[in-house]
Amino acid sequence: MDNNEKNEMNVAIKKKVGEVQCNNTVQITNDGELKIAKVLTINAKPIIEKKEVGNAELKIDGNVEYNLLVVLEDNSIVPLNQKSQFSLRFESKDITPNCDVDVISKTVEINNIGDENLEFTSVVNFQIFVIDSSRVLSIPQEVEGVFVKTKETGYSSLIGMSNYSFSVNFDEAKDSKFNKVLFALSNASIKSVVPATDYFVVNGETFTTVVFQNEDGIIKSLVKEYEFSEEVELKGINKDSTISVNAFTKDVEVVENVESKTFSFSVPVEIKYDVYERKTFKNIVDAYCLKNNINLTTTSIEDQSFMTTKQVNGSISTSASIDENLGQIDRILAVIPNNVSVINQIVKDSNLLLEGIVSLNI
Repeated sequence: MDNNEKNEMNVAIKKKVGEVQCNNTVQITNDGELKIAKVLTINAKPIIEKKEVGNAELKIDGNVEYNLLVVLEDNSIVPLNQKSQFSLRFESKDITPNCDVDVISKTVEINNIGDENLEFTSVVNFQIFVIDSSRVLSIPQEVEGVFVKTKETGYSSLIGMSNYSFSVNFDEAKDSKFNKVLFALSNASIKSVVPATDYFVVNGETFTTVVFQNEDGIIKSLVKEYEFSEEVELKGINKDSTISVNAFTKDVEVVENVESKTFSFSVPVEIKYDVYERKTFKNIVDAYCLKNNINLTTTSIEDQSFMTTKQVNGSISTSASIDENLGQIDRILAVIPNNVSVINQIVKDSNLLLEGIVSLNI
């Protein structure tokens, strides 16, 4: 006896298909008349500008933005911003024109490769994720007169994905101690995601490192931490939906207000989110009939579920030293976070182990 009647449903599958790295080289120059004598600090941030999806291939184009603090020939200290383009291709059989591709980029390493500290290379790591919602799972229907044994299986269905942007703003008073802003770097993290009916609330925080000078030319830094809570509307969300969110910050905008003697900072934040709805279906695992012989072929179907975004906090203790020929450290004027790079991700016994590197400019 054949059963040709089937229930069909669309199932969204998100999986990591691989990682790829590229080396980006930049020659540091100054547009003014004075030459650069020394580079004090450097930070590199990859910006993806375009993604092209083809058959089994992904092309990524963008820039690496370098933020520097340099000493010129007249011993003045100034900030510089410089960009260097990159373009790379990634191949995978899981990439098709019908799928959505999510790419997470991170600077892993910055090295000095030229004379006089003026040429640098950065290693940028790209994690590639594919969200394919075109797959159809066919489930046999129950047939009249046939007794069946069923098993309820769960799965997650993609109901929406998009971007949402907002800004975090704050002011700092301009005085003799906080006289000139050299540059500002920022990042964002998600603390919790709370789904509700037709919207969800994302809670997180931004960290902005501001490097500045006082009237005597001494360089210092401060870190401003601000919490945010944003409501994002999307039809179809309910309290049982699973939402995965990534947060990114763009260049910090700094405006000096002469009349009020303040500096205004605006931190643009962009979040990318995927929303999954939990569903179940009955899968036939056994069947028998009193009148007919039945040949039953069953397929093992794994229960699928996604975890929502969660934040884990940790701390690292370390020490710093310099070369013996350069003398001792008298005092620390500024500590500028460079990046946090995750090198290994290991899942074992329902635990996630992360290994990485934290880089600082002191």
